[in-house]
Amino acid sequence: MQLTMTAQIAEPLQTSRAETRFATKSKPAGEVDFNWLVLLLAAVILEGAFRKWLLPDSLQAAAYGAKDVLAALFIIRHPLPRVQAALKEVRTAALVVGVLLLPAFILGLIHNPLAAISTYKNAVLWPVFAVHLAPRLNGRILARLMPILAIATVGIAVLGAVQFASGQGAYVNRYAWRDMDSVAPVASFGNLAGTRATGTFSYIAGMSTFGVFTFSLALWRSLLSTGPRQKLFAGITAAAGVCCALESGSRAPIVIFAAMFIAATLIARRVKVLMRVWAVLASIALAVTFILGPGVLAAFVDRWENTNDTVVGRITGENEKGNMVDLILANPVGIGLGRTTGYSVFDNVMTNSQTDAFDDGGSNALLESGLPGLMGLWVITFPLVVLVVRGLKSNWHEYRCATALLGLFSAYSVWGGIWYNHTATAFTWLTIAIWLSCLHGQALPTAPARRMWTKLRSLSV
Repeated sequence: MQLTMTAQIAEPLQTSRAETRFATKSKPAGEVDFNWLVLLLAAVILEGAFRKWLLPDSLQAAAYGAKDVLAALFIIRHPLPRVQAALKEVRTAALVVGVLLLPAFILGLIHNPLAAISTYKNAVLWPVFAVHLAPRLNGRILARLMPILAIATVGIAVLGAVQFASGQGAYVNRYAWRDMDSVAPVASFGNLAGTRATGTFSYIAGMSTFGVFTFSLALWRSLLSTGPRQKLFAGITAAAGVCCALESGSRAPIVIFAAMFIAATLIARRVKVLMRVWAVLASIALAVTFILGPGVLAAFVDRWENTNDTVVGRITGENEKGNMVDLILANPVGIGLGRTTGYSVFDNVMTNSQTDAFDDGGSNALLESGLPGLMGLWVITFPLVVLVVRGLKSNWHEYRCATALLGLFSAYSVWGGIWYNHTATAFTWLTIAIWLSCLHGQALPTAPARRMWTKLRSLSV
């Protein structure tokens, strides 16, 4: 009896080992998911470079929509697992937003189809993509991604330094929209010499958003129990991300960076983690000062001190916020026709029929879609806020860090109306996908993984 039981136990064990050896010969699913992620990031990062420097006007739309096609294909090829209840809530919210915005989308199609499609897919496609991507991410994929992201961020930071030192009419400082500089000249830092860098992106906003994306991801990874190589890649990425933000001349990312350090300090709850946060801060400050030198820093400070609006106003939208009563009573103009981004910039500038635009996402939603647009912002933000609150209350350090540095600020960006910026939409929902993958422990270090997964699954039930 004893021998028989041993044989019965050993047989499935041998079978599982054989299946494991067979699986290692074929291409694992994680390898495919990693390739998808790298390809999509490349499409987002290099889109502006292709449009500014390589492609003719007739092919601009192809480069503009490449990342969206990849996101749609990913959704089709990677169905959502049944067990992901929290993810399904976010996907349902995105589909509800699609229904709410449908009348304004049809109205926008009549006047400017490309602008309408650009904004509508930002509101619907990318949230669904993030939900489908989250279960496919894991710690191994993100560990492989960090050196690639470090190289890309450093390269773009170097390009930004070249753009800063070059004149406004230099070839490297072109905007993606070829004739846009006839109405909106290439931006400078103002009183001091220096051009606001765009990197490989279409415009300044893409460069600054990229800085926030890379910094938040790198800061989060640096606080986890990872090896020295991963911490090195995270430090390089964070420092280069700060350089990208400074070179763009945008002030909001710097405020976000400071808020992230405050958030990381508040959630640490451990002396070791607290020391790690401030060590990262000191290292980044020294690296940025040494790499950029006094020129970019002086120009950035000058722009900060001499601008006509306030940083808080830009972040909250108070500088250019519409009258809510007037916007509610007014007839919606249609999606893509209010906030002048994407192809609506080119068409509206050329026809001199440009409508008003606001920094505030709620004002733009009301202008374009009426009350259904504002309701759409509430609907898509609400499940994210619920997950943020739950994550910040968690006793699990790794999940709490991911929520504070990835989830909290991304949820704010969604409420701020990222529909109107295609690059910000992509980076924000990629960040949310990484954060949501932590709901089941995939994107966290693998050493104590089984214990972590058990804790987190108990929280999500």
